[in-house]
Amino acid sequence: MEITYETIKPLIKKEELVDGNQIHLEFCAKNQEVALVTVAVLMADQSEITKNVSKQVLTGTIKNAFINKVFNLVGISGIARNFIKSSVNDIANQNQNSTGILKTEITKEKREKAITDAFKGIMAMYKFNEQSAEWEY
Repeated sequence: MEITYETIKPLIKKEELVDGNQIHLEFCAKNQEVALVTVAVLMADQSEITKNVSKQVLTGTIKNAFINKVFNLVGISGIARNFIKSSVNDIANQNQNSTGILKTEITKEKREKAITDAFKGIMAMYKFNEQSAEWEY
């Protein structure tokens, strides 16, 4: 049996988007007392990752050019320049979202793929009964 979102849909008892690209899931069959909890992660495809990396590199380049221009106008140079630039970069890196590279547009297809992939991780806990056409725990 091919595992698709439609084939596992009857098992999904909870599907909640959290933290931007994570989906909190609960799977539960009719003969199951306690639902299995897992998380699906919506992943960016290669073109989105490339675009996000390019955007961060460009932002960093523009930021450094601006900082250098300000230092030149104010006349800051040498050790003081390196110290200030290092401090500014540290602050910028702390505020940068490290998951920004993996950011993706959430579409129905990506959401269903992420949920199906998450189910495949716990699929061994279930079996499909061909006679009743239902999942069993």
